[in-house]
Amino acid sequence: MNNFLDTNDILNEYQKKIFGTINKKIYSFVIDVLNKNEYIGSPIYEDFITKEYLHQLIEQVVEIAKNNLNDIEEIILEDEQGSFSRFRLLRAIIEVFIIKEIFSDRIEIQLDDIIPPSI
Repeated sequence: MNNFLDTNDILNEYQKKIFGTINKKIYSFVIDVLNKNEYIGSPIYEDFITKEYLHQLIEQVVEIAKNNLNDIEEIILEDEQGSFSRFRLLRAIIEVFIIKEIFSDRIEIQLDDIIPPSI
């Protein structure tokens, strides 16, 4: 593996360490969902991920969060009551985590195919 990828791995680990408690939990749910959806021919590895598929992944993470975090149900109910919503922010965070994880993995895979490992 080359220096760029080593540095990228270090930065990813650092990001995980500085996440707040709720973000660490949500990020772990994102990883679980992506791991379950990682298979040969998975839409995750298509040239372009569709909004529909991204929405399905977000919904899977939200369902896991509902089952594992007590405060999520309150946040979801709040969405129905007002224009500003922590639930919309939660969904946006989940979306960012999913996109970051998919594209950081894709970049690593593509670079491994293009750049030969250091000798």
